[in-house]
Amino acid sequence: MSVTAQQALVQIAKDKAEKEKEKEVLLTRSGYEVSEAFHAYQTAISETGITAIGKSLHFAADLVCSGAIDLWMKVAWDYAIFHVSIASPRVFVYLKKRFSELQALMKKFPNEQLYKDEEFQTRIGEVIFVLNGCPRRSCIKWPAVGVETHADEWLLAVRQAPDVAAVSRTWKHEQDMYPMRVAANEIVKACTDGATERAFFWVRWLLEEDSLVRKNNMGTGLTTMERGPAHFSSKKRTDMGFFVIAVFAEVYKELAAKQLVRMHEEFQCLLDIWRGEVPLTQKMKREILGILVLLLAEVPRWKVPAAPSLIKDPVQLSRAVAQTHKFFSEVLVYPAVSKAAVKIGAKKKTGKKITDGDKKQMNLEEHLATYDAIVNSYLGID
Repeated sequence: MSVTAQQALVQIAKDKAEKEKEKEVLLTRSGYEVSEAFHAYQTAISETGITAIGKSLHFAADLVCSGAIDLWMKVAWDYAIFHVSIASPRVFVYLKKRFSELQALMKKFPNEQLYKDEEFQTRIGEVIFVLNGCPRRSCIKWPAVGVETHADEWLLAVRQAPDVAAVSRTWKHEQDMYPMRVAANEIVKACTDGATERAFFWVRWLLEEDSLVRKNNMGTGLTTMERGPAHFSSKKRTDMGFFVIAVFAEVYKELAAKQLVRMHEEFQCLLDIWRGEVPLTQKMKREILGILVLLLAEVPRWKVPAAPSLIKDPVQLSRAVAQTHKFFSEVLVYPAVSKAAVKIGAKKKTGKKITDGDKKQMNLEEHLATYDAIVNSYLGID
């Protein structure tokens, strides 16, 4: 093959690659790159004030009406887990219930009809206002676990906690290895003492110890007991997290019997979420284990060991949510995009924006000035 022909083939390959790259940069219904809208929503939902609410409603409506409702739900769970946490445990029960209602509506209506449905819009808006009104707590700072802590002699040298009933009822000699018993006793003692950082350390140590054993033992970890749901694979059913939450459940029963904690629904909801009712990343699952530690260690020391009310003023919330349809109306004037296209575009964080002559392009400041006015209207702010 001649040099010229080779150069031509290389150029064709480059052109093809460039076209494929451009195809990945897709727009939402309002004309934003998907990644741009996604990150703008993430930022807005973590801020306070009228402007933040307006941004959250706008970008949520845009993402949802562009077919990215699953992405929007994930951000909501992420925010509740990492930024609300034990500050408002009712939020997990609330999100589980509301998202179940939204999923029922998604099965009932085709997309375009769904986006125009008043109940659907109201549910989306309510979730945003509720999350915005939640008290906040910083995400857990997990202590480092050194490599040296995974040596056999280290565990024998540092163990201090006595055997407790909650662990004895959970740990099975035939199927669970001894390090699980030691670590679980340490976790329970730390929770009883209110020493959350020590509890976090032992939770992380146990998870990492199991991971190391699996790596060195062809996939078999510290336990062969399948505590996970039947529809999971055998490997997932023996996940160490199932042992940890089983111990937590026993500790909770003891505390509840003494009236030291009254969060039955919230605790069960967190267990259900961790067990797989909500798709979570490994980081989110570990954070939920941390939230359960906080619940067992801190709540018994509260003056009232129950979850505070999630919605302080239902009337004001109702007034606010009634304005949600305006944000959806602003988005729905633009042509529809495919759900698949949004999912592809969400993976790309940077890129050159594609212009669309059929869409009216407004810059971000112009959009938000409009939405600030809408939000101000329900609060009576001039």
